[in-house]
Amino acid sequence: MNDFVTQYGKALYSLSKDENKCEKILEELTVIENILEENKEYTKLLDTPAIRVEERTKLISTAFSSFDETVVNFIKILAEKK
Repeated sequence: MNDFVTQYGKALYSLSKDENKCEKILEELTVIENILEENKEYTKLLDTPAIRVEERTKLISTAFSSFDETVVNFIKILAEKK
């Protein structure tokens, strides 16, 4: 696993713990993981180098707008750092 993923994962855990929403964040990340596993084409789209970072983060914001802002921002950071 990339070092930055581990680093940001630890930061997410710390923030979730501070805000007393570890369980909610974990549940939402699990749902997003399942969504991405079931929608390989969407995952490929997000991974395409031709898609600019701004567009990628916009797609993430739109697709996951019903999720906690902390989770969405975490996913966007990972997409920016890939």
